[in-house]
Amino acid sequence: MRQLFRAGIGVMVVCAWVGCSDAPTAEAPDIEAVTDEETVSPVAAAATDSSDSKDDVLLAALAEAAENNDPLPVAKDEKDKKKVEVAKAAQDALDLTEALKASALRARVDGNGKPIVLDFHGRYLTDQGLAKLKGQTTLQQLFLNRQEGITDIGLEHLKGLTALRTLHLSETPIGDSNLEALATLKALQELDLSGTKVSSAGLEHIKSLTALIELNLSRSPVTDSGLVYLKLLTKLQRLDLANTEVGSAGLESLSALKLAELRLDGTRVDDAGLTHLKSMTSLRQLVLSAGIGDKGLESVKPLTGLVRLDVGGSGTISDVGVEHLKGLTALQRLDLSGTGVTDSGLLSVKGLGNLQRLNLARTQITDSGLRHLRALSNLRELDLTETKMRPGAVRQLQAALPNCQILGSDDG
Repeated sequence: MRQLFRAGIGVMVVCAWVGCSDAPTAEAPDIEAVTDEETVSPVAAAATDSSDSKDDVLLAALAEAAENNDPLPVAKDEKDKKKVEVAKAAQDALDLTEALKASALRARVDGNGKPIVLDFHGRYLTDQGLAKLKGQTTLQQLFLNRQEGITDIGLEHLKGLTALRTLHLSETPIGDSNLEALATLKALQELDLSGTKVSSAGLEHIKSLTALIELNLSRSPVTDSGLVYLKLLTKLQRLDLANTEVGSAGLESLSALKLAELRLDGTRVDDAGLTHLKSMTSLRQLVLSAGIGDKGLESVKPLTGLVRLDVGGSGTISDVGVEHLKGLTALQRLDLSGTGVTDSGLLSVKGLGNLQRLNLARTQITDSGLRHLRALSNLRELDLTETKMRPGAVRQLQAALPNCQILGSDDG
């Protein structure tokens, strides 16, 4: 990849632009790096688009000056002034493009050198740095995970990012006080507020983001009262409420949504709350809390489209509850770890022929129950950690399921 800046200088340039510095953060999502094939000189592009031949000459000269880092020409009249302003903005975009290419930031730009994806992993960003994002109306994805230098005040600088579709603010110190700034981001489809101080009061400002498809509120102080604001998010498909203070009453506010994925692990939801899920037949993935028992699984019975069900750690679930799962034949992933399931309960599992991953760790199953699993020919992973299985029985099962990785089955 052609570099117009040495790597060290490139990092300094882009960090000067946004006010960031080196700081370790979590690994970022896989975003394609900027390449020469994706970008062209924005000044040259402007020259190409001009319809006036004299303008073409001027813009071409400006493009050459920009490429050579020469100063822009002085405007002699209003017409020239306008062209110089356009060229200066384009040159700034060119500088940004090349700086991004040379820096450690993961980014993508459009054909005019304008950023469409920015990920600040490995950088330390402040509210002052966020101010530099003003006017970046082409920006579609912005990842600010674990940026401890960002506060509620900094959110004000995001107001003008009208094309933004993805915004990650997880593990930042932001709370409710200026969350209304996000209400202007009408194109937003994915919002991650996990691990923040955003509470139920702050969710009132989220209700206007009706284009949202995915919302992550895990590890935040959200309670039942905040979920009422999610009723208007009719396009919402993925909702993560793991490790929040949400309880059974709050699920009533979600019952009309067409969710495909819902995480409730680490919440206060119990069997009574799951009755609100009966109508959510669009659910494909459901992760439940440890407070669920046999009665709760009865409410899961109508959710025949489920491909993943996780009730791990629910010690009050017995074979009676597992029997309610017999009709969930679309299941590909089932976690029964830490439950009270026994060999008899596996009779209800043997008919789930689409299962690919089954977790039975820390259950009371024995060698006798393994025969019920031989029919699961699509199984690719089986966890038998801390069960009463003997090595010989496990070897027989392995022979019957040669494509399955069996965990926790050491002979020693």
